[in-house]
Amino acid sequence: MPRDYKNRTYRRNASRQQEQSGIPVWKWILVFIIVAGFISCLLWLKSTATSNKKQQPVAVVKPKKKPIQYEFYNVLPEREIIIPEYQIETQKRLERQQKKSKQKSKLPAASYIIQAGAFEVYREADKRKAQLLLLGQDAFLEKAVTKGKTWHRVKIGPFTSLNTADDVRKRLKEQEIESVIMKLKS
Repeated sequence: MPRDYKNRTYRRNASRQQEQSGIPVWKWILVFIIVAGFISCLLWLKSTATSNKKQQPVAVVKPKKKPIQYEFYNVLPEREIIIPEYQIETQKRLERQQKKSKQKSKLPAASYIIQAGAFEVYREADKRKAQLLLLGQDAFLEKAVTKGKTWHRVKIGPFTSLNTADDVRKRLKEQEIESVIMKLKS
């Protein structure tokens, strides 16, 4: 007997068509994971952006400083200080003794001078002199010829006491300036 193949339906194919007609479940899961990841990234970026704003320093408004008013300009002229009589007499006696001791010793006191460098080039010596002047020292240049070479010596002084000269030398050493104390011939 012959069969009619024209209107025949296949049940296997029908079930396959229904499964294939929709989007598979694994694709839905993948789309959900991607969307959830994107949303979580946006939330994370928003939270870090607000935390960065919090970390920025806030501009500090400084209050205006009131001008300082010194009182000693007014107080000192009005103040009267009474020195006791015995202190005045003691001071006068000390001054008289110092004058007598100076008159007795007519030998000149020893003088000291500090040499803060010797340079063949005048510019270098002048630069050292300027450096010493900025440090508050009264420096001068002295030209000397030794063994056919001209030297420009930078000197400070004269000082009447060795202690004063040594104090200046120590200050120069703090500024990394090598120096030598010399006693002047009297």
